[in-house]
Amino acid sequence: MKSRLPQLFIFFFTALVFVACLEDDAKKSEEQDYPETQAWWTEEIFYQVFVRSFYDSDGDGNGDLKGVIQKLDYLNDGNAQTTTDLGVTALVLMPVFSSSTYDGYATVNHLEIDPDYGTLQDLKELIAVAEQRGMRIILDFPINHTSNQHSWFSKAASADPGSFKDWYIWKKENPGSYSPYGGPLWHAAANEFYYALFGPLKPDLNFTNEAVTTEIKNISEYWIKEIGVHGFRMEGAGALIESGPNIMFTQENLDWWRDYFSFVRKLDPAFMLIGDVPGLSSIADPYADDRLDLCYEYELSSAIFSGIKNQAASTVREKMIDVINRYPSFQWGIFLTNQFQNRTIEILNDTEQAKLAASILLTLPGVPFLYYGEEIAMSGSGSGEEIRRPMQWSGSVQAGFTSGSPWYPLNSDYPKVNVAVQENDSRSVLNHYKQVIQIRKNSLALKRGSFEPVRSTDPRVFSFMRIVNSEIMLVIHNLSGSTISNPTLSNSDGSLSAATYSGKFLPSEDVAPSLVITGGGSFTGYAPIAELLPHSTLFIRFSKSEQ
Repeated sequence: MKSRLPQLFIFFFTALVFVACLEDDAKKSEEQDYPETQAWWTEEIFYQVFVRSFYDSDGDGNGDLKGVIQKLDYLNDGNAQTTTDLGVTALVLMPVFSSSTYDGYATVNHLEIDPDYGTLQDLKELIAVAEQRGMRIILDFPINHTSNQHSWFSKAASADPGSFKDWYIWKKENPGSYSPYGGPLWHAAANEFYYALFGPLKPDLNFTNEAVTTEIKNISEYWIKEIGVHGFRMEGAGALIESGPNIMFTQENLDWWRDYFSFVRKLDPAFMLIGDVPGLSSIADPYADDRLDLCYEYELSSAIFSGIKNQAASTVREKMIDVINRYPSFQWGIFLTNQFQNRTIEILNDTEQAKLAASILLTLPGVPFLYYGEEIAMSGSGSGEEIRRPMQWSGSVQAGFTSGSPWYPLNSDYPKVNVAVQENDSRSVLNHYKQVIQIRKNSLALKRGSFEPVRSTDPRVFSFMRIVNSEIMLVIHNLSGSTISNPTLSNSDGSLSAATYSGKFLPSEDVAPSLVITGGGSFTGYAPIAELLPHSTLFIRFSKSEQ
Protein backbone atom coordinates (compact mmCIF):
# COMPACT_ATOMS: atom_id res chain seq x y z
CA MET A 1 0.00 0.00 0.00
CA LYS A 2 1.40 3.38 -0.93
CA SER A 3 1.62 6.40 1.31
CA ARG A 4 -1.99 7.36 1.85
CA LEU A 5 -2.04 10.96 3.02
CA PRO A 6 -1.36 12.69 -0.32
CA GLN A 7 -3.99 10.54 -2.01
CA LEU A 8 -6.56 11.32 0.67
CA PHE A 9 -6.07 15.08 0.90
CA ILE A 10 -8.99 16.03 -1.35
CA PHE A 11 -11.14 13.19 -0.06
CA PHE A 12 -10.82 14.18 3.59
CA PHE A 13 -11.76 17.78 2.98
CA THR A 14 -14.74 16.65 0.94
CA ALA A 15 -15.78 14.57 3.95
CA LEU A 16 -15.69 17.52 6.34
CA VAL A 17 -19.29 18.61 5.81
CA PHE A 18 -20.59 15.10 6.32
CA VAL A 19 -18.45 14.44 9.36
CA ALA A 20 -19.57 17.62 11.08
CA CYS A 21 -22.98 16.13 11.70
CA LEU A 22 -21.45 13.06 13.32
CA GLU A 23 -19.54 14.82 16.05
CA ASP A 24 -21.60 13.94 19.11
CA ASP A 25 -18.83 13.82 21.71
CA ALA A 26 -18.59 16.68 24.19
CA LYS A 27 -15.48 18.79 23.67
CA LYS A 28 -13.12 19.37 26.52
CA SER A 29 -11.88 22.80 27.52
CA GLU A 30 -8.34 24.01 27.05
CA GLU A 31 -7.85 23.77 30.82
CA GLN A 32 -8.75 20.07 30.85
CA ASP A 33 -8.03 18.24 34.10
CA TYR A 34 -6.75 14.69 33.90
CA PRO A 35 -8.16 12.06 36.27
CA GLU A 36 -6.01 10.60 39.01
CA THR A 37 -6.38 7.11 37.57
CA GLN A 38 -6.11 6.16 33.93
CA ALA A 39 -6.26 3.05 31.76
CA TRP A 40 -2.93 1.20 31.61
CA TRP A 41 -2.05 2.42 28.12
CA THR A 42 -1.95 6.10 29.08
CA GLU A 43 1.49 5.62 30.65
CA GLU A 44 2.95 3.25 28.05
CA ILE A 45 5.39 3.86 25.21
CA PHE A 46 4.44 1.68 22.24
CA TYR A 47 6.87 0.35 19.64
CA GLN A 48 5.46 -0.79 16.30
CA VAL A 49 7.24 -3.76 14.74
CA PHE A 50 7.05 -5.08 11.20
CA VAL A 51 7.93 -8.65 12.16
CA ARG A 52 9.20 -9.56 8.69
CA SER A 53 11.82 -6.82 8.96
CA PHE A 54 12.81 -6.91 12.61
CA TYR A 55 15.09 -9.91 13.20
CA ASP A 56 15.44 -13.27 11.45
CA SER A 57 16.11 -16.09 13.91
CA ASP A 58 16.39 -18.97 11.44
CA GLY A 59 18.22 -17.56 8.41
CA ASP A 60 15.37 -17.76 5.89
CA GLY A 61 15.53 -14.02 5.22
CA ASN A 62 12.26 -13.21 6.99
CA GLY A 63 12.02 -11.71 10.43
CA ASP A 64 9.95 -13.85 12.78
CA LEU A 65 8.37 -13.98 16.22
CA LYS A 66 11.33 -15.82 17.73
CA GLY A 67 13.47 -12.99 16.38
CA VAL A 68 11.33 -10.47 18.25
CA ILE A 69 11.81 -12.53 21.42
CA GLN A 70 15.57 -12.57 20.92
CA LYS A 71 15.64 -8.78 20.60
CA LEU A 72 13.46 -7.99 23.60
CA ASP A 73 16.50 -6.97 25.66
CA TYR A 74 17.11 -4.19 23.15
CA LEU A 75 13.55 -2.95 23.58
CA ASN A 76 13.06 -3.58 27.29
CA ASP A 77 15.38 -5.71 29.42
CA GLY A 78 12.86 -5.98 32.23
CA ASN A 79 15.04 -4.11 34.71
CA ALA A 80 13.75 -0.66 35.62
CA GLN A 81 17.16 0.27 37.05
CA THR A 82 19.04 -0.05 33.74
CA THR A 83 19.17 2.59 31.01
CA THR A 84 20.86 0.60 28.24
CA ASP A 85 17.63 -0.67 26.68
CA LEU A 86 15.34 1.54 24.59
CA GLY A 87 12.73 1.59 27.32
CA VAL A 88 9.52 0.95 25.37
CA THR A 89 6.80 -0.80 27.35
CA ALA A 90 4.39 -2.27 24.79
CA LEU A 91 4.67 -3.73 21.27
CA VAL A 92 2.34 -3.37 18.31
CA LEU A 93 2.90 -6.21 15.86
CA MET A 94 1.97 -5.42 12.28
CA PRO A 95 -0.32 -8.21 11.01
CA VAL A 96 0.90 -11.69 11.89
CA PHE A 97 -2.16 -13.60 10.61
CA SER A 98 -1.66 -15.86 7.62
CA SER A 99 -1.68 -13.54 4.60
CA SER A 100 -1.37 -13.55 0.82
CA THR A 101 0.68 -10.32 0.81
CA TYR A 102 4.12 -9.64 2.30
CA ASP A 103 2.80 -6.85 4.55
CA GLY A 104 0.14 -9.03 6.19
CA TYR A 105 -2.80 -6.81 5.32
CA ALA A 106 -4.56 -9.41 3.15
CA THR A 107 -5.66 -12.01 5.69
CA VAL A 108 -6.07 -15.60 4.51
CA ASN A 109 -6.85 -17.11 7.91
CA HIS A 110 -7.60 -15.03 11.02
CA LEU A 111 -6.80 -17.91 13.37
CA GLU A 112 -3.38 -18.88 12.02
CA ILE A 113 0.06 -17.27 12.27
CA ASP A 114 1.77 -16.62 8.95
CA PRO A 115 4.26 -19.49 8.51
CA ASP A 116 7.03 -17.00 7.62
CA TYR A 117 6.69 -15.67 11.18
CA GLY A 118 6.52 -18.97 13.04
CA THR A 119 3.76 -20.63 14.99
CA LEU A 120 0.98 -19.81 17.41
CA GLN A 121 3.19 -21.23 20.14
CA ASP A 122 5.86 -18.65 19.22
CA LEU A 123 3.32 -15.87 19.72
CA LYS A 124 2.24 -17.32 23.06
CA GLU A 125 5.88 -17.43 24.14
CA LEU A 126 6.38 -13.81 23.07
CA ILE A 127 3.33 -12.75 25.09
CA ALA A 128 4.57 -14.65 28.16
CA VAL A 129 8.14 -13.35 27.96
CA ALA A 130 6.90 -9.80 27.36
CA GLU A 131 4.57 -9.98 30.35
CA GLN A 132 7.49 -11.03 32.55
CA ARG A 133 9.08 -7.70 31.62
CA GLY A 134 5.91 -5.74 32.25
CA MET A 135 5.24 -5.37 28.51
CA ARG A 136 2.03 -5.91 26.57
CA ILE A 137 1.45 -7.20 23.03
CA ILE A 138 -0.99 -5.54 20.60
CA LEU A 139 -1.97 -7.22 17.32
CA ASP A 140 -2.68 -5.31 14.13
CA PHE A 141 -6.12 -6.52 13.00
CA PRO A 142 -6.98 -5.64 9.35
CA ILE A 143 -10.69 -5.71 10.08
CA ASN A 144 -12.10 -4.00 6.98
CA HIS A 145 -11.31 -6.71 4.44
CA THR A 146 -9.80 -10.13 3.81
CA SER A 147 -7.55 -11.54 1.12
CA ASN A 148 -9.19 -12.61 -2.11
CA GLN A 149 -7.61 -15.99 -1.26
CA HIS A 150 -9.49 -16.27 2.04
CA SER A 151 -11.83 -19.27 2.17
CA TRP A 152 -14.78 -16.93 2.76
CA PHE A 153 -14.15 -15.08 -0.49
CA SER A 154 -13.39 -18.28 -2.41
CA LYS A 155 -16.81 -19.57 -1.41
CA ALA A 156 -18.48 -16.22 -2.12
CA ALA A 157 -17.04 -16.16 -5.65
CA SER A 158 -17.78 -19.81 -6.38
CA ALA A 159 -20.60 -21.26 -8.48
CA ASP A 160 -22.41 -22.25 -5.29
CA PRO A 161 -21.67 -19.42 -2.83
CA GLY A 162 -24.54 -20.04 -0.45
CA SER A 163 -24.72 -17.55 2.40
CA PHE A 164 -21.08 -16.46 1.87
CA LYS A 165 -22.10 -14.39 -1.15
CA ASP A 166 -23.46 -11.77 1.24
CA TRP A 167 -20.24 -11.70 3.29
CA TYR A 168 -18.85 -9.33 0.66
CA ILE A 169 -20.32 -6.47 -1.38
CA TRP A 170 -21.37 -7.17 -4.98
CA LYS A 171 -23.00 -5.42 -7.93
CA LYS A 172 -24.20 -6.86 -11.20
CA GLU A 173 -22.83 -3.89 -13.13
CA ASN A 174 -19.57 -2.03 -12.56
CA PRO A 175 -20.36 1.44 -11.11
CA GLY A 176 -17.01 2.65 -12.42
CA SER A 177 -16.13 4.55 -9.22
CA TYR A 178 -12.60 4.98 -7.88
CA SER A 179 -11.01 4.53 -4.49
CA PRO A 180 -9.51 7.55 -2.65
CA TYR A 181 -6.42 5.36 -2.31
CA GLY A 182 -6.10 5.08 -6.08
CA GLY A 183 -7.48 2.61 -8.62
CA PRO A 184 -11.02 1.35 -9.21
CA LEU A 185 -13.31 0.39 -6.35
CA TRP A 186 -15.00 -2.50 -8.14
CA HIS A 187 -13.39 -5.65 -9.54
CA ALA A 188 -14.65 -8.54 -11.67
CA ALA A 189 -15.28 -12.02 -10.24
CA ALA A 190 -17.99 -14.65 -10.67
CA ASN A 191 -19.63 -12.64 -13.47
CA GLU A 192 -20.19 -9.74 -11.06
CA PHE A 193 -18.15 -6.98 -9.44
CA TYR A 194 -16.95 -6.92 -5.83
CA TYR A 195 -16.11 -3.85 -3.75
CA ALA A 196 -12.48 -3.44 -2.60
CA LEU A 197 -11.41 -0.10 -1.11
CA PHE A 198 -7.75 -1.10 -0.83
CA GLY A 199 -7.36 -2.86 -4.18
CA PRO A 200 -8.45 -6.12 -5.84
CA LEU A 201 -6.41 -8.37 -3.51
CA LYS A 202 -8.36 -7.11 -0.49
CA PRO A 203 -12.16 -7.38 -0.93
CA ASP A 204 -14.17 -5.52 1.71
CA LEU A 205 -16.31 -7.46 4.13
CA ASN A 206 -20.01 -6.63 4.30
CA PHE A 207 -20.49 -5.37 7.86
CA THR A 208 -24.21 -4.81 7.32
CA ASN A 209 -24.44 -8.62 7.36
CA GLU A 210 -24.88 -9.75 10.98
CA ALA A 211 -23.10 -13.02 10.20
CA VAL A 212 -19.91 -11.10 9.38
CA THR A 213 -20.08 -9.13 12.61
CA THR A 214 -20.69 -12.32 14.59
CA GLU A 215 -17.66 -14.01 13.03
CA ILE A 216 -15.43 -11.00 13.66
CA LYS A 217 -16.56 -11.05 17.28
CA ASN A 218 -15.79 -14.78 17.49
CA ILE A 219 -12.30 -14.20 16.09
CA SER A 220 -11.75 -11.33 18.51
CA GLU A 221 -12.85 -13.46 21.46
CA TYR A 222 -10.38 -16.17 20.44
CA TRP A 223 -7.38 -13.81 20.47
CA ILE A 224 -8.50 -12.06 23.66
CA LYS A 225 -9.62 -15.00 25.78
CA GLU A 226 -7.69 -17.95 24.36
CA ILE A 227 -4.38 -16.36 23.36
CA GLY A 228 -4.24 -13.43 25.77
CA VAL A 229 -3.25 -10.50 23.57
CA HIS A 230 -3.70 -7.12 25.23
CA GLY A 231 -5.15 -5.05 22.41
CA PHE A 232 -5.89 -4.61 18.71
CA ARG A 233 -4.71 -1.98 16.28
CA MET A 234 -7.66 -1.68 13.90
CA GLU A 235 -6.61 -0.99 10.32
CA GLY A 236 -9.31 0.55 8.12
CA ALA A 237 -11.44 1.47 11.14
CA GLY A 238 -13.22 4.30 9.35
CA ALA A 239 -14.28 2.30 6.31
CA LEU A 240 -16.31 -0.70 7.47
CA ILE A 241 -19.79 0.42 6.37
CA GLU A 242 -20.64 2.60 3.40
CA SER A 243 -23.81 4.67 3.09
CA GLY A 244 -24.83 5.79 -0.37
CA PRO A 245 -22.06 7.94 -1.86
CA ASN A 246 -20.26 8.13 1.51
CA ILE A 247 -17.78 5.28 1.55
CA MET A 248 -15.96 6.22 4.77
CA PHE A 249 -16.70 7.70 8.22
CA THR A 250 -20.45 7.10 8.09
CA GLN A 251 -22.91 7.16 10.98
CA GLU A 252 -23.52 3.44 10.40
CA ASN A 253 -19.80 2.89 10.82
CA LEU A 254 -19.79 4.78 14.12
CA ASP A 255 -22.75 2.76 15.35
CA TRP A 256 -21.00 -0.52 14.50
CA TRP A 257 -17.93 0.48 16.50
CA ARG A 258 -20.02 1.38 19.55
CA ASP A 259 -21.52 -2.13 19.53
CA TYR A 260 -18.12 -3.82 19.00
CA PHE A 261 -16.51 -1.70 21.71
CA SER A 262 -19.17 -2.80 24.18
CA PHE A 263 -18.64 -6.44 23.19
CA VAL A 264 -14.88 -6.24 23.74
CA ARG A 265 -15.29 -4.42 27.07
CA LYS A 266 -17.42 -7.31 28.36
CA LEU A 267 -14.75 -9.80 27.33
CA ASP A 268 -11.93 -7.86 28.97
CA PRO A 269 -12.42 -4.39 30.51
CA ALA A 270 -8.67 -3.72 30.18
CA PHE A 271 -8.41 -4.61 26.48
CA MET A 272 -7.20 -1.73 24.30
CA LEU A 273 -8.57 -0.75 20.89
CA ILE A 274 -6.70 1.78 18.78
CA GLY A 275 -8.05 2.74 15.39
CA ASP A 276 -6.24 3.89 12.29
CA VAL A 277 -8.64 6.61 11.15
CA PRO A 278 -6.27 8.66 8.99
CA GLY A 279 -6.69 12.30 8.16
CA LEU A 280 -8.34 15.17 9.96
CA SER A 281 -8.83 15.35 13.72
CA SER A 282 -12.50 16.15 13.12
CA ILE A 283 -12.84 12.78 11.38
CA ALA A 284 -10.99 10.79 14.04
CA ASP A 285 -12.32 12.22 17.28
CA PRO A 286 -15.91 10.88 17.05
CA TYR A 287 -14.42 7.37 17.24
CA ALA A 288 -12.79 7.98 20.63
CA ASP A 289 -14.26 7.16 24.03
CA ASP A 290 -17.09 4.65 23.50
CA ARG A 291 -16.06 3.33 20.09
CA LEU A 292 -12.28 3.11 20.28
CA ASP A 293 -9.93 3.80 23.17
CA LEU A 294 -7.47 5.70 20.98
CA CYS A 295 -7.16 7.10 17.48
CA TYR A 296 -3.90 8.06 15.81
CA GLU A 297 -3.55 11.83 15.56
CA TYR A 298 -2.36 12.43 12.00
CA GLU A 299 -2.79 16.20 12.07
CA LEU A 300 -0.70 16.52 15.23
CA SER A 301 2.06 14.50 13.57
CA SER A 302 2.00 16.87 10.59
CA ALA A 303 2.05 19.90 12.92
CA ILE A 304 5.22 18.64 14.63
CA PHE A 305 7.03 18.35 11.31
CA SER A 306 5.69 21.68 10.05
CA GLY A 307 6.65 23.44 13.28
CA ILE A 308 10.21 22.15 13.05
CA LYS A 309 10.67 22.85 9.35
CA ASN A 310 9.20 26.35 9.61
CA GLN A 311 10.62 27.08 13.07
CA ALA A 312 7.11 28.04 14.18
CA ALA A 313 6.14 27.16 17.74
CA SER A 314 2.59 28.42 17.19
CA THR A 315 1.92 25.63 14.66
CA VAL A 316 2.49 22.86 17.19
CA ARG A 317 1.01 24.74 20.14
CA GLU A 318 -2.28 25.59 18.41
CA LYS A 319 -2.73 22.07 17.10
CA MET A 320 -2.03 20.59 20.53
CA ILE A 321 -4.68 22.84 22.08
CA ASP A 322 -7.14 21.82 19.34
CA VAL A 323 -6.51 18.12 20.03
CA ILE A 324 -7.03 18.57 23.77
CA ASN A 325 -10.30 20.38 23.11
CA ARG A 326 -11.54 17.62 20.84
CA TYR A 327 -10.81 14.34 22.58
CA PRO A 328 -11.56 12.83 25.95
CA SER A 329 -8.39 12.81 28.04
CA PHE A 330 -5.61 10.74 26.52
CA GLN A 331 -7.83 9.39 23.76
CA TRP A 332 -5.27 9.93 21.03
CA GLY A 333 -2.15 8.16 19.83
CA ILE A 334 0.73 10.50 19.09
CA PHE A 335 3.33 9.45 16.53
CA LEU A 336 5.79 10.77 13.97
CA THR A 337 5.46 8.30 11.11
CA ASN A 338 4.11 4.81 10.52
CA GLN A 339 4.22 1.95 8.01
CA PHE A 340 2.37 3.98 5.36
CA GLN A 341 4.48 7.15 5.44
CA ASN A 342 7.95 8.36 4.56
CA ARG A 343 10.30 8.05 7.50
CA THR A 344 11.19 10.99 9.75
CA ILE A 345 14.73 11.41 8.42
CA GLU A 346 13.33 11.70 4.89
CA ILE A 347 10.89 14.42 5.98
CA LEU A 348 13.40 16.44 8.01
CA ASN A 349 16.66 15.35 6.32
CA ASP A 350 18.69 16.16 9.44
CA THR A 351 19.51 13.99 12.46
CA GLU A 352 19.38 16.92 14.90
CA GLN A 353 15.89 17.78 13.70
CA ALA A 354 14.96 14.10 13.98
CA LYS A 355 16.12 14.13 17.61
CA LEU A 356 14.06 17.25 18.26
CA ALA A 357 10.99 15.60 16.71
CA ALA A 358 11.48 12.68 19.11
CA SER A 359 11.71 15.08 22.06
CA ILE A 360 8.45 16.79 21.07
CA LEU A 361 6.72 13.45 20.52
CA LEU A 362 7.71 12.16 23.95
CA THR A 363 6.81 15.30 25.89
CA LEU A 364 3.35 16.15 24.52
CA PRO A 365 0.13 14.72 25.97
CA GLY A 366 -1.09 11.55 24.34
CA VAL A 367 0.08 7.95 24.06
CA PRO A 368 3.33 7.76 22.04
CA PHE A 369 3.84 5.20 19.28
CA LEU A 370 7.32 4.68 17.80
CA TYR A 371 7.81 3.01 14.42
CA TYR A 372 10.71 0.55 14.38
CA GLY A 373 13.97 2.01 13.08
CA GLU A 374 12.98 5.62 13.73
CA GLU A 375 15.14 5.51 16.84
CA ILE A 376 18.25 5.11 14.67
CA ALA A 377 17.01 7.43 11.90
CA MET A 378 16.54 4.69 9.32
CA SER A 379 15.77 6.07 5.88
CA GLY A 380 12.94 5.05 3.59
CA SER A 381 10.43 6.75 1.31
CA GLY A 382 8.02 5.90 -1.46
CA SER A 383 6.64 2.37 -1.67
CA GLY A 384 5.67 0.23 1.27
CA GLU A 385 8.72 -2.00 0.90
CA GLU A 386 11.03 1.03 1.02
CA ILE A 387 9.67 2.18 4.37
CA ARG A 388 9.59 -1.37 5.78
CA ARG A 389 13.16 -2.44 5.03
CA PRO A 390 15.00 -4.79 7.42
CA MET A 391 16.19 -3.35 10.73
CA GLN A 392 19.83 -2.26 10.78
CA TRP A 393 21.39 -3.93 13.81
CA SER A 394 25.07 -3.69 12.94
CA GLY A 395 27.59 -2.97 10.20
CA SER A 396 28.22 -6.66 9.61
CA VAL A 397 26.96 -8.70 6.66
CA GLN A 398 23.22 -8.14 6.08
CA ALA A 399 23.24 -5.57 8.90
CA GLY A 400 22.99 -8.34 11.49
CA PHE A 401 19.36 -8.87 10.44
CA THR A 402 19.75 -12.34 8.93
CA SER A 403 22.35 -14.99 8.18
CA GLY A 404 20.63 -15.58 4.85
CA SER A 405 19.35 -13.33 2.08
CA PRO A 406 16.95 -10.66 3.39
CA TRP A 407 13.41 -10.62 2.05
CA TYR A 408 14.08 -7.09 0.72
CA PRO A 409 17.40 -5.29 0.11
CA LEU A 410 18.88 -3.37 3.03
CA ASN A 411 19.40 0.37 3.03
CA SER A 412 22.85 1.08 1.63
CA ASP A 413 23.79 3.24 4.62
CA TYR A 414 23.53 0.41 7.14
CA PRO A 415 27.33 0.18 7.76
CA LYS A 416 27.12 3.66 9.34
CA VAL A 417 23.49 3.82 10.46
CA ASN A 418 22.85 0.92 12.80
CA VAL A 419 22.16 0.05 16.41
CA ALA A 420 25.70 -1.10 17.26
CA VAL A 421 27.32 2.14 16.07
CA GLN A 422 24.78 4.36 17.76
CA GLU A 423 24.90 2.54 21.09
CA ASN A 424 28.54 3.64 21.36
CA ASP A 425 27.88 7.26 20.38
CA SER A 426 26.56 9.39 23.25
CA ARG A 427 25.16 11.96 20.79
CA SER A 428 23.41 9.46 18.53
CA VAL A 429 19.72 9.47 17.70
CA LEU A 430 19.35 6.16 19.54
CA ASN A 431 20.86 7.42 22.78
CA HIS A 432 18.78 10.57 22.50
CA TYR A 433 15.63 8.45 22.33
CA LYS A 434 16.79 6.43 25.33
CA GLN A 435 17.42 9.55 27.40
CA VAL A 436 14.12 11.26 26.63
CA ILE A 437 12.18 8.01 27.13
CA GLN A 438 13.86 7.64 30.52
CA ILE A 439 12.89 11.19 31.50
CA ARG A 440 9.29 10.54 30.44
CA LYS A 441 9.09 7.23 32.30
CA ASN A 442 10.31 8.91 35.51
CA SER A 443 7.87 11.81 35.23
CA LEU A 444 4.21 11.37 36.08
CA ALA A 445 3.64 14.87 34.70
CA LEU A 446 4.96 13.89 31.25
CA LYS A 447 2.98 10.67 31.23
CA ARG A 448 -0.42 12.09 32.18
CA GLY A 449 -0.14 15.70 33.27
CA SER A 450 -2.26 18.56 31.99
CA PHE A 451 -0.92 20.81 29.25
CA GLU A 452 -0.45 24.54 29.85
CA PRO A 453 1.02 26.60 26.99
CA VAL A 454 3.91 28.90 27.88
CA ARG A 455 4.75 31.80 25.58
CA SER A 456 8.23 32.93 24.64
CA THR A 457 9.62 36.22 23.36
CA ASP A 458 11.07 34.17 20.50
CA PRO A 459 8.52 32.52 18.14
CA ARG A 460 10.97 29.67 17.53
CA VAL A 461 10.66 28.50 21.15
CA PHE A 462 7.93 25.93 21.79
CA SER A 463 7.39 25.72 25.54
CA PHE A 464 4.73 24.38 27.88
CA MET A 465 4.12 22.97 31.33
CA ARG A 466 2.89 19.48 32.14
CA ILE A 467 1.31 19.36 35.60
CA VAL A 468 -0.14 16.57 37.72
CA ASN A 469 -0.65 16.71 41.46
CA SER A 470 2.47 18.39 42.90
CA GLU A 471 4.73 17.58 39.94
CA ILE A 472 5.45 20.37 37.46
CA MET A 473 7.56 19.90 34.34
CA LEU A 474 8.51 22.85 32.15
CA VAL A 475 9.58 21.76 28.67
CA ILE A 476 11.35 24.16 26.31
CA HIS A 477 12.06 23.19 22.68
CA ASN A 478 14.25 25.25 20.34
CA LEU A 479 12.73 24.60 16.91
CA SER A 480 15.53 26.44 15.12
CA GLY A 481 19.03 25.57 14.03
CA SER A 482 20.43 28.61 15.83
CA THR A 483 21.36 29.30 19.43
CA ILE A 484 18.74 31.48 21.10
CA SER A 485 20.14 33.87 23.69
CA ASN A 486 18.27 34.59 26.91
CA PRO A 487 14.85 33.24 25.95
CA THR A 488 12.20 34.58 28.32
CA LEU A 489 8.92 32.89 29.05
CA SER A 490 5.51 33.99 30.31
CA ASN A 491 2.15 32.50 31.13
CA SER A 492 -0.87 34.78 31.40
CA ASP A 493 -3.18 32.25 33.03
CA GLY A 494 -2.41 28.91 34.64
CA SER A 495 -3.47 26.43 37.29
CA LEU A 496 -0.56 26.84 39.74
CA SER A 497 -1.18 28.63 43.00
CA ALA A 498 0.75 31.81 43.79
CA ALA A 499 4.13 30.82 45.25
CA THR A 500 7.83 30.54 44.50
CA TYR A 501 8.81 27.24 42.86
CA SER A 502 12.33 25.85 42.94
CA GLY A 503 13.55 24.01 39.85
CA LYS A 504 16.11 21.48 38.68
CA PHE A 505 17.32 20.83 35.15
CA LEU A 506 16.94 17.24 33.96
CA PRO A 507 18.66 14.90 33.65
CA SER A 508 21.59 16.67 35.35
CA GLU A 509 19.67 17.72 38.51
CA ASP A 510 21.51 21.08 38.39
CA VAL A 511 19.66 23.94 40.08
CA ALA A 512 17.50 26.07 37.77
CA PRO A 513 16.29 29.63 38.41
CA SER A 514 13.25 29.77 40.68
CA LEU A 515 9.86 30.47 39.16
CA VAL A 516 7.57 33.01 40.80
CA ILE A 517 3.85 32.46 40.20
CA THR A 518 1.58 35.42 40.93
CA GLY A 519 -2.20 35.67 41.17
CA GLY A 520 -4.17 33.83 38.50
CA GLY A 521 -1.34 31.34 38.02
CA SER A 522 0.63 33.72 35.83
CA PHE A 523 4.32 34.53 35.50
CA THR A 524 6.32 36.83 33.25
CA GLY A 525 9.93 37.30 32.25
CA TYR A 526 11.15 33.88 33.37
CA ALA A 527 14.69 33.42 31.98
CA PRO A 528 15.80 29.83 32.57
CA ILE A 529 19.08 29.81 30.65
CA ALA A 530 21.51 32.15 28.91
CA GLU A 531 21.70 30.09 25.71
CA LEU A 532 19.25 27.60 24.29
CA LEU A 533 21.24 25.45 21.88
CA PRO A 534 20.05 24.62 18.33
CA HIS A 535 17.32 21.97 18.14
CA SER A 536 17.69 21.34 21.86
CA THR A 537 15.15 20.55 24.56
CA LEU A 538 15.33 21.83 28.12
CA PHE A 539 13.58 20.04 31.00
CA ILE A 540 12.99 21.78 34.33
CA ARG A 541 11.17 20.02 37.16
CA PHE A 542 9.63 22.39 39.70
CA SER A 543 8.37 21.96 43.23
CA LYS A 544 6.91 24.51 45.62
CA SER A 545 9.63 26.08 47.73
CA GLU A 546 9.43 25.63 51.50
CA GLN A 547 8.36 28.80 53.27
